[in-house]
Amino acid sequence: MGAFKGSRSHAAGIVWPMLTNAAKNKTTTTYGEIAPKIPTNPLSVGRALGPIQDFCLENRLPPITAIVIGKVSKKPGDGFIAWDVDDLKSAFQIVFDYDWAKVANPYGGFSKSDTIETLGKKLANDPSTGDAIYRLVKGRGIFQKIFRQALIELYGSCAMCELTFEEALEAAHILPWSKCDKGERADIQNGLLLCATHHRLFDNGWIDVSEKYQIKFQDATMASGPYSKIDRALTVQLHDKALSLPTDKTKWPALSYLRRRSANSSN
Repeated sequence: MGAFKGSRSHAAGIVWPMLTNAAKNKTTTTYGEIAPKIPTNPLSVGRALGPIQDFCLENRLPPITAIVIGKVSKKPGDGFIAWDVDDLKSAFQIVFDYDWAKVANPYGGFSKSDTIETLGKKLANDPSTGDAIYRLVKGRGIFQKIFRQALIELYGSCAMCELTFEEALEAAHILPWSKCDKGERADIQNGLLLCATHHRLFDNGWIDVSEKYQIKFQDATMASGPYSKIDRALTVQLHDKALSLPTDKTKWPALSYLRRRSANSSN
């Protein structure tokens, strides 16, 4: 049997309930037991476990993939990084003790052709699909990855400094997640693609965006300095600079979100 057909996310959605059922029954499972269900060979099962491991790490959940072990080795494979393999007993215990019924299958809605990338492109091309995709994935962490991919498709670089290293680019919500309803969370016009540095400055109020789509640094006169050369390059020197925005103006940040953000900041 070869590598599984379909996306890793789809395979992860099949494996998830197998792991949560095993955890509920306080037992481990093996790569060989999982493989036929995807279907694949035991050596390729790790491709389906990867998204699950990432989800647990990102959401600070117990390392449920620890309970997938080799038939002979009695240990997880080399791709397992969520726990010290020399202390698997502790990992098993916290996995078995956790109430997995309260965590929806994060990949349960993925079809064989669905990936973070394909859904991100779909959202970028047709923003009206945002609400449906949000309901499909059932998890903030997974949706944030899709939302980020959509913004990468639209922006290609940080909207403020134009950094293009994808590893450093993040999806920033203009109106914070906690202030949004589901539709607003999924609306690409409520998003900006920012590098990690500008995302943090944006979220913490150092940098904002005007209704004319200009960058506004809150200490343009440097009264709170001193600032280093790189500090100034990333903040003061960007003050009043126009954002780098998508070609399609219908996918620019909506003024309504910018205004509500400004109103919330004033309160």
